[in-house]
Amino acid sequence: MAVSFGFENNKDGVQELSPNKTLLIQKFTDLSPLNPEVVKGLNTPKAVFNYFKPKVNVIFNNLDNGIVKETISFQDMSDFDAKKIASRSNFLKGLKDKEYLCFEILNTLKNRKELRDALEDKVSKDILLKEIKALKEELKKGI
Repeated sequence: MAVSFGFENNKDGVQELSPNKTLLIQKFTDLSPLNPEVVKGLNTPKAVFNYFKPKVNVIFNNLDNGIVKETISFQDMSDFDAKKIASRSNFLKGLKDKEYLCFEILNTLKNRKELRDALEDKVSKDILLKEIKALKEELKKGI
């Protein structure tokens, strides 16, 4: 027997409640409330998000063994989607940009015959790596 909660047709996965029902809210932040509170009049998910303004503090480990602290806030249920969370984080956006760049370089290596030939020849490969390292240092100085 299948159980249906009625979320199939709702974009946010949440249904509006009629005024004669009570809405129980799950904790969406990393902070516990000092005192539980009863809030009346929050009839829609949007009203709940506007009132409570959920957010979470996140600590990321970067490639340099350092930490990056960020606060990610949520304004509706769709903000809990992985892509939306990534778009709200500067650190995760940076990782996505690096991933994109790596794939672009890989595609360039696969599709450019001159570059493939240069990498197969030891002398050409050493010259190319030397130039890339010099460019990397130049970019580091500029940042």
